[in-house]
Amino acid sequence: MTKFQKVVESVSDERSGDMNEAGVWWYLKPGWKCDSSCGGHAIHEDTPTECRKHLAAVVPCDCDECRKLLCKK
Repeated sequence: MTKFQKVVESVSDERSGDMNEAGVWWYLKPGWKCDSSCGGHAIHEDTPTECRKHLAAVVPCDCDECRKLLCKK
């Protein structure tokens, strides 16, 4: 299993949409967050290649939201 498969729950390619939200979104699975400049529970960049660079900054997360979501599984 690659790190991508381990931590990414879904991908949304918005490059043809609204310019304010344009780009590629990688939504992380509960229990993971990105500690790089994109921060939070999603990675957002202009291209998949740029998103991939942030995988090294994905670390375990134990925030309230993640704990609640993990308890539901």
